[in-house]
Amino acid sequence: MPETSVADMVTVEPLHADEPILTQKSHIYGEVKVYPPNAAPSEWGGLSWLLTTEHDSEKNRPGLREILRADMVWAAFERPHFIDNRHRYLTS
Repeated sequence: MPETSVADMVTVEPLHADEPILTQKSHIYGEVKVYPPNAAPSEWGGLSWLLTTEHDSEKNRPGLREILRADMVWAAFERPHFIDNRHRYLTS
């Protein structure tokens, strides 16, 4: 009888897509990327988005990794140095 581990029985879907939907080069953070939710586009408004940067403002790796609210993605993408709690996707 084959043995089955818990990892084999559970398939975990990633929260965010594998490919970014927005990218830009920043002189402060290097490559800035935004990943949409791993869901149908019609559901994106209520789900979290992921913003990553190549490095932080002092050129240390890894860079920022922020989980954002859908309505704050563009503001955070344009100015990642101003990200605060109003941009973040917080669950309580």
